[in-house]
This record gives sequence, structure tokens and C-alpha cells, in this order.
Amino acid sequence: MTESDVQQSAPRVRFPGISPRAYEHPADKGAMATLRAVPGVGDVLKIANGLWNERAERLYAVASYVRVSETQFPVINRMHKESAEILDLRNVPKLYVARSPEANAYTIGIDEPFIVLTSTLVESLDNEALRFVIGHEQGHVLSGHAVLLTLLQRLLNLQASVQWVPIGALGPDAQPGRYPHSCTAAVVHSPHHNVIMTAAHCLHPNMKFYPHFNHGKPDSAYGTYTVKAVIIPTEYVNYEESHQDKNNPYDFAFAVVQPEPNKKNVEDRTGALYPVVNPTAPNTPTSIGGYNQNSPNMSSCRGTARLVEWSQYRYVRVDCNGMNGGTSGSPFVVDNTRNVIGLMGGFDRGGDSTPGRNYSAHFSTIFAKYYAQAQNHS
Repeated sequence: MTESDVQQSAPRVRFPGISPRAYEHPADKGAMATLRAVPGVGDVLKIANGLWNERAERLYAVASYVRVSETQFPVINRMHKESAEILDLRNVPKLYVARSPEANAYTIGIDEPFIVLTSTLVESLDNEALRFVIGHEQGHVLSGHAVLLTLLQRLLNLQASVQWVPIGALGPDAQPGRYPHSCTAAVVHSPHHNVIMTAAHCLHPNMKFYPHFNHGKPDSAYGTYTVKAVIIPTEYVNYEESHQDKNNPYDFAFAVVQPEPNKKNVEDRTGALYPVVNPTAPNTPTSIGGYNQNSPNMSSCRGTARLVEWSQYRYVRVDCNGMNGGTSGSPFVVDNTRNVIGLMGGFDRGGDSTPGRNYSAHFSTIFAKYYAQAQNHS
């Protein structure tokens, strides 16, 4: 694509001060009017928006995509500016090109919406088609659709991030038909496919693990597993004996679990997470899933992970709401991956004193040592 490729075959008609009502489909207008008429919908959208760090999303775009400008994709940049002039957009949204095998374009963001085109789309379309796509996305900005599209995409991403996560409820071995649980645990990869990870303050012998706990009872599709061996760091025990606080920096542990007779090992039925040792966690979009004691199903929330320090120790912190009693041991999973960079525990026992602040002990080389022990356990 060259500068000459974008020369106009005919003068472009501009629409100064155009209202979105002039081009929106009647069904679109009706749907928006119906949504706005729902009592409290504005407050709900504000709360939902508060669960995400939009600045982190913009930084991710800057770091991962190519910003369209006068020096990078200059022809597309000119088309972008011309389209904005046609629609009389006062604040021209930033435009990025993302490397992807899919042909797609989307607008995201609430405070400062921006547009993303995939590289395959750019390579596949001629100039007029590409101009149409850019104008279409700018129309979303002008109509205010970016708000709803962004919230919908965020909620769908959150669901996708946690619905498959191989977690379950962890509780004492009780009478048949009773399934009390006190914590959450996650399946982590091991050669024998039989290891779970949780907070050290949760784990002791004579416990059972219920993958994908559902409506207050085990899910028959995943079964029930008995804790056969526990691996608790000696450093955790020593810290508990020598300190009076609730900030144990070694609050992680592993258990080897065995299935019911003639059943598969747990990883073969649920899949597994992959712990990341020494995670730097710089503004990493992260989801947490776990089982509140007052809820029959899995709860989840999403925030941005970062490292914090207290005394001489490091912890991972994710701010998001909804994780209460019973969620100790819940994994911190990096969005759209199987990588786990933390589990609920450590500082303030995971965040007992401040709702919305969730902590994990740092996955240090000491963590790696005990994870290796669990992996080598038969």
C-alpha cells in the first residue's frame, strides 16, 4: 500500500456535527433505549467497569501492538484521520495493528476508546474496504458503543479465564453425603497427574478434594479425591512458630491425591495449571477463582497483579472483590493462559483484614523446591 493508493476517486462527503441517530439502525436505537431504561443499569455498569484497570489495557496495546502513525502505516494513518474528519470526531481514537492470523477489527475502552486492526485484516482488504472498516469502528466510538462492547468483552474474557480452571473445594473427610469445605485448591501439572496446590494454612491429612465443586457437592463428572500425602514447607512451620503475625511468606503447600477406585488421576480429568517461579507480575491481568463458604458455586474476580514487599519478604497482590472465607488457596491465573503466579494466602492470610485486597506468597525458589518434591512423589 502506497500513498497513491489512498487517493480519493471522488470527493468525500463530510458530516459536521452528525448525530449517531442519523445512521444507527432502528433496532439498535431500540435496544439502547431499552437498556438505558432499566433501573440501576448505570450503577451496575460503573461497578463492572471498576473491576478492570483500563490503563493496563492501554499499556498492553502500546507494548504489544504497532501504533498507526505518520511513520508506521502512514497510509492507514491518513485514512484514519480522513474518516474521523468525515464523522466530525473531535477526539480521534488511537489506532493499532495487532499481529494475528484472524481477520478482525474491534474498538475497546471506556475512558479512552482505541481501535485495533489485525495484521491479517490489513493484508487481506483493499483500500476502500479497509476505509469502510475504520469508519465502522469510529462509528462505534461516536455512538458510545465502545462502553458496552468493552464491558461485554471483559465479562466474556473473565468467564473464559476461569470457567475451565482446574480448581475445587478442599475440606475434611466427612460422613457420606456431607461435603464441608474450608479452602480452595488447584490442580498443578505433575508427572503422575496427581498433585494439587493450596495454602499451607489450609492443608492437613484426612482431607478430600472436590474438583469443580457444584451446588455444594462434588461434580460426578470429576469425582472425589482423597489426600494421600501432604508437602508443607519447613519454612512455613518455622515462621509460624517464631512470629505472631498472619503474614507467612511461605504459605503454600502441595498434596498428592488419589482417585476413587478404578477412576482416572485428577489431572487426566481436569487438566492442570503451570506455576511460574519468581513471577515479576508487572501489571499482569489476572483472574482468581475459588469457593466461598457461603456460596454453592465458584466465585471469581479479575484484577491486575503486582509485587509488594513487607519486612524482607515479597508477595503478589491482586485487587478485586468477591473472594471471602473459603477461598484461601485460590489460584492467581494469568488471563488467557494456564500460568499461575500465586494463590490466596501469605500476607494477612490472603487478605482477611481488607476486602478486595488479595495476597499470595511469592513463588520463590523455595516454592520451586517443594513443588519438585510433590512432582517426584509417587
